[in-house]
Amino acid sequence: MATTFKFKKKNFISLNERVRFIRILFRWQGSIWRLLWVDLLIFMIFYILITLSYRFVFVHFPSLKLGFEGFVRYTDKIAAIAPVSFLLGFFVSTILTRWWSFVANIPWMSSPSFLIHALVGSDEQAFDTTGFRIRRTLVRYMNLAWILAMMKLSWKMKSRFRPLKPVKFSDTDVKPRRVSTSHVIDLINNDVSVKKQFGQLITTEEAAIFLELEKEEGKRVHKETKSRVLLVDKAYNQ
Repeated sequence: MATTFKFKKKNFISLNERVRFIRILFRWQGSIWRLLWVDLLIFMIFYILITLSYRFVFVHFPSLKLGFEGFVRYTDKIAAIAPVSFLLGFFVSTILTRWWSFVANIPWMSSPSFLIHALVGSDEQAFDTTGFRIRRTLVRYMNLAWILAMMKLSWKMKSRFRPLKPVKFSDTDVKPRRVSTSHVIDLINNDVSVKKQFGQLITTEEAAIFLELEKEEGKRVHKETKSRVLLVDKAYNQ
């Protein structure tokens, strides 16, 4: 018997890609703003102090003003010899190109969701029709694939959906141990965002299939490892 879920139609496809892009651009954690705000603040403080000193303090000291203007002309000549602005522009261009390549390769779900909606039963149908169930299943699989891929790339995603369970061997020996696949499935299904959009990302039948495949893979790996050990022992005894 197939498992059914309740979905909110207005949340089936997300339409806020531009808002997400702006949030990524101006996010604080892990952003360039967080790395540069101290240097930028120091630069602005010194710039304001030098500007105010030149305009309001050096006016009363002509010799000091002339010396400062000579120093400015000297640094301007040095800047003309070494194209600092060109080098900085090239460096910033390289950094932005690399950053934009990361942003462009982020797998957004909206475009493939629209494509699925256009190709699989795009006409107006009831929620209990076959077309809607197929679209829903494909979108669930895409989101599951995205979560599994991000778990290998992002430590935050990995700790969110696959935390390391500490194992205490003694008072001083505590080592992390990965949780089981069934627990990972429960973490994914019980996530707030997943429950809000899908209710349940992995069905009970699919979870049972995943666990069965994991057992078969474990048996295969164990068998191959045992065969290799026997071959090594045989070669060593000869």
